[in-house]
Amino acid sequence: MPDSWQKAYKELQDFIAANPEVVIERSKVNIPNDIRSEFYRLFDRVREDFVDGKYPVMPVETVTLSDSYNKVEKEIVELLKLEGISILTAIQNFLHNPKHCLMREIYDSLFDLLQGKIETGTFEQEASRKLDTSVRDLCSWGYEMWVVLSLVKLLEPEKVYRLIFDTQVKNHLEEIKNISIGRQQVYPISGLPDFVVYSNKVGKYVALKSELRKNIYKYYGTALNPRELKDPTDSPTSFGSRVLIIHFIEKPENILLADSDTGKVTNPEVAIECLEQNELHDVKSIDEVKHLSELVKPRLGTYLVFREPVSKLKLDETSDNIYFLEVGFDQSKLQSIISLLTSEVE
Repeated sequence: MPDSWQKAYKELQDFIAANPEVVIERSKVNIPNDIRSEFYRLFDRVREDFVDGKYPVMPVETVTLSDSYNKVEKEIVELLKLEGISILTAIQNFLHNPKHCLMREIYDSLFDLLQGKIETGTFEQEASRKLDTSVRDLCSWGYEMWVVLSLVKLLEPEKVYRLIFDTQVKNHLEEIKNISIGRQQVYPISGLPDFVVYSNKVGKYVALKSELRKNIYKYYGTALNPRELKDPTDSPTSFGSRVLIIHFIEKPENILLADSDTGKVTNPEVAIECLEQNELHDVKSIDEVKHLSELVKPRLGTYLVFREPVSKLKLDETSDNIYFLEVGFDQSKLQSIISLLTSEVE
């Protein structure tokens, strides 16, 4: 890796030495206000040079993902006249400004180096590892968000809504100006969608829910109070493998995705999960996909979406309702899911 970051680091060290009022020790940090901006300008320069040294050119998949996501985000915002689209902050930062996001990932490591907690060689290894991990994970999670918005676009939405409880504890829809994906806007309640669109393409209300795979296990196929709160240890900003669940809504008052008599979360039309190519060779990942499909029982099937070409592995005879889609960043390849949904109402 080029040593330009070390030159910037030497400038930062010289600045600290020339300003003895700056205290950076193992257990104490004090940066006076009057020189704080200059300190962080030099500090940020070190991080920027390190990221530039690691990635002289941003990985192609990162640039492609960022461009693709920002394009479809802009299209959805303009189409529905939204104020914005909210997703998990770290993913949103990465998609909007990959380089700046990666700089944030090594903030703590650089301070550890300044405080003498680690040596230069350890910093290089640790920071490099963090960047590799961040690019891998954030590309994966970011791709899931691109898939969600691409499907919304293909549904030809007319309006977008969220669930509201009134004083009689009844459900109704309220039009919204900000879509929130993967984080419940009003109530962190099991079985509720992130948002609902009225689809001109399908001619129905369509509810979409991007949920952590681990949470889906908690409430599909088991009786529960439809208004039961999620485990308080679950954070609405949690990262991990997500599954997109798509339901048809016959009437707005039926928006809660659970049967009022049995308390069971109802089976969706489709379940969609984005997988990486290497996960097809991971027995645990495949078992989880099969188990989830059997648990959720989507009427029209479970679709596994891939960024890269994959070998068509036959999961086994019990997995006939699982389908592969090599999509990459070609939205038209998601059209088969929309066509399937459309055929159900014709």
